[in-house]
Amino acid sequence: MRANSTPSKEPMMTMPDSSPEIHRKLPGHRGFRQNAHWMLIVLYFLVQFPSLFSPVIYHGDERFYTDGAVRMIQTGDYLTPYYSSGALRFRKPIATYWVIAASYKIFGISLFASRIPFLLAGCLVIWFTHKTSLALLKREQEALLAAIVIFSNEQFFVISTRSTPDILQTLFLSVSLYGFANILFNRSKARLDYGCAYLGAALTVATKGLLGMVPVVYAFAFSVIAPKELTRPRNLIDLPVMASAAVVALFWYALILAEHGGFAIGGFLGDQVTERLDGSKVYILKNAMEYLIAVLRHFFPWSLLLVLAFLQKAGSIIDFIKENRYVCLFTGAWFATLYGIFILGNLTRSRYLLPAYPLLAVLFAALLIKATEYAKCSQLIRKVENTLVLSGLAAAVLIALAGARVDFRWSAGGSLLFVFTLVPYLLLFKHSNMGGFAVTGVFLVLLYATFFTFLKPVFSVSPVTSLAQCLAPVSMSKPVRVASIGLPHEYQHQLTLFSDGAVWVAELLDLPGKRQLEQYPALIVSENYREELIGYGYQVQQCGYEYRRWHLKDMLALLNSSQKRQRIASMKEFYYVALPRERPGLLPSH
Repeated sequence: MRANSTPSKEPMMTMPDSSPEIHRKLPGHRGFRQNAHWMLIVLYFLVQFPSLFSPVIYHGDERFYTDGAVRMIQTGDYLTPYYSSGALRFRKPIATYWVIAASYKIFGISLFASRIPFLLAGCLVIWFTHKTSLALLKREQEALLAAIVIFSNEQFFVISTRSTPDILQTLFLSVSLYGFANILFNRSKARLDYGCAYLGAALTVATKGLLGMVPVVYAFAFSVIAPKELTRPRNLIDLPVMASAAVVALFWYALILAEHGGFAIGGFLGDQVTERLDGSKVYILKNAMEYLIAVLRHFFPWSLLLVLAFLQKAGSIIDFIKENRYVCLFTGAWFATLYGIFILGNLTRSRYLLPAYPLLAVLFAALLIKATEYAKCSQLIRKVENTLVLSGLAAAVLIALAGARVDFRWSAGGSLLFVFTLVPYLLLFKHSNMGGFAVTGVFLVLLYATFFTFLKPVFSVSPVTSLAQCLAPVSMSKPVRVASIGLPHEYQHQLTLFSDGAVWVAELLDLPGKRQLEQYPALIVSENYREELIGYGYQVQQCGYEYRRWHLKDMLALLNSSQKRQRIASMKEFYYVALPRERPGLLPSH
C-alpha cells in the first residue's frame, strides 16, 4: 500500500465544475469510464495484430536485432550480439536482443515472434500513460484522454510493431517517470514506486544506454526547484532499490568489458556520443525545426485543437498553467529535456522523441479538458472533430468504391473503416466532449490500421515467403548461407525469419566467376542475372516477386484501366533461385 499523501499547498491540476456538459456521462455508468482505457488497449492490440505477420511493414533497423537474436538461439551465446555477417555489434545494449530471443524460445523463430513483445510493450505504454496522469492529476477524465492521445499518436502506432529498442525504451522510461511522479507529487514511500523509478531507468540503460540516466537526474533536478510541500531530494533516495537498479543497469556492460575489453565499450560510446557530435553544428538549427514539426504532425489533431483553443482562450490557458505550474513543468520540461538532447545530434530521427510523448500526452489532455470548460472552445473543438470524422467516413466510402476497380482488399478495408467509425460516432459523439475525443482517437487508429492492413499490401508485396519455400530443400539439415545479387537488404534479413532461421544471405555486388559461386549451395538473383546463371549450368526457378515503386500516375492509370490484372502484372519484378544441376528439388513456379 502506498503511504498516505500529505496535502500540498501547490494546487494540483483540479478542474472547476463550471461546465455541466464536460461532466455528462458516457453511455453506461462510472465504471465504464474507469475501465475505458482497458478497452482502448484491447482495441489497440487487435488492430495492430495483423501487422505482426506482414513483411510489407518493415524497418531496416529491425534486422540488427532479429539477426542477433537468431544467432543467440542457434549458438547459445546470449552475451555477445553479432551482425548477420558474424561481426561483433556493440553499438546498442543487450536488452532488445534478449527480449526477441526470449520470444523465439516461446514461439519459434518468425516475424510474429520478433514483433509480439513490442506490441505488448506499446499496450503497456498506454496503460502507464493513464496511470501517470492519475498520479499527477487525480482525475479519471484527464487520464482517459491522455490514454486516447498516446493511443492515437501516429509515430507511436508505427513504432509499436517494430523489433527495435524504441518502444522498449519508451516503456521503461514511462515506468520510471510514473514512479518518480508518485514520489514527487504524492510523497509516496512505497517500495513499488521506488522500484518503478529506478528499475525503469536501469532497464532503459540496458536497452538504449545513457538515456536511462536522464530520468534520475531529471527527478533530482525537479525536486530541487519544487516547493518543500511536494518533496525534497533526500526523499528520492532508497539505497537498496538504487543498488539493485545499478546492478541491472551495469552487469552486462561489466561482462562484455571483461570478455572483450575496451573495444566493446568504445563501439557503444561511439554510437551514443562521439559519432553523434561530428560535423558542422548548423544541423542543430535544422534538427530544432524538424523535431518541432514532427511533434505537431505526430500529435495531430490534438496539436491543432490545442492551437485553436489557445487562440480562443490564451489568457485562461496561461492562467491555468501558472496555477498548476509544477505539474505542467514536470510534464513539459521532460519533453524540453529530450528535445534539447536530440537536436544536438547529427542524426535527425523523429522517433528519438517518442519517449517524451507519454508525458506530453498527459499535458495535452489536461489542457484540452481545460479548454472544453469554455463554451466557444468546446464548440470549436467539437466542430473540428466532427469535420475530421465525417471526412473520414466519406473517405472510407470512396476507398470501398475504389476497391471495385483496384482490389477487394480496398473494399474490405474501406467498409470496415466506415462501419467501425460510424458505430462509435453514433453511440458516443453527441454524449459528451469525452465522447468526441474517444471517437476521434478510435477513428485515427482505425485509419492507420486500414492503411497498413488493407491498402498498402495491394501495392507492396514481399517475395520472402516464396523464396523461403524454394530454398527449403537446401536448408533441411542445418542453417545455410546462400548468396544474393540484386535482392534488397530488407528481404535478405526477412528471409532468415521466414525460413525459421535456416537461411542466411551473403550479398554479392555482382556475379562472380563460376568457381567462386560453388561455395554457396544456392543463389537468389534478379531478372538481370537469370540468363547468365543458366549459362553456368544452374537450374533457375522463378520464386516470388515485388512491385516496382507505385507513383500516383500509376495508381490513376490502374483506376482508369479496363485491364486491371495486366496493369498490376506489368509492375512486377521477379526474383529467382538458382541451384547447381546436381541439386534437385526446386518447388514449382511461384
